[in-house]
Amino acid sequence: MFQLTPQEKITKAKVLLQTRNPFFSYISTYLKFFPSETVATMGVDRYGNCPYNPEWVKKLSMDELVFVIEHEILHLIFEHLKRRGGRSPLIWNMASDLVVNAILRESGERVPEFALFRDTEDAKKSVEQVYDELMKNIIECRTTGSGGQRGEGSGDRKKEGLGGSEAELP
Repeated sequence: MFQLTPQEKITKAKVLLQTRNPFFSYISTYLKFFPSETVATMGVDRYGNCPYNPEWVKKLSMDELVFVIEHEILHLIFEHLKRRGGRSPLIWNMASDLVVNAILRESGERVPEFALFRDTEDAKKSVEQVYDELMKNIIECRTTGSGGQRGEGSGDRKKEGLGGSEAELP
């Protein structure tokens, strides 16, 4: 059976966006996708450079890949990278992913299993608000000693593309 290369798969997803969401399709034409073994999933910088892990892209369904491209576009539109300031990169990334994924869910997209998602209420909040909530929860867990064991929760950081390490936590 014929299998698309990761780059061909991305191109097909961008074409599919033309029929599903012309707005995202138009913006996707400005993104510069390139393979990179240094990222676990896919990312974007403020210039529209989108490194992706070819092995990860191969495993995605077309719907999941379209979701991921829309996700990266929203990070650019909302200027998440510019707004982080001196905040924890790991927690900021989690907060921005929660907001972006909630917005996509609110617009009718199915959130893939691997994506961070709490509920659609996050779509009504700024990343700064969600960041503050996450920080408050971390502080409360550290103060009270409550919370789950390390490793419990919504997923593996590397799988989620969150990167980072325990040392990055505030």
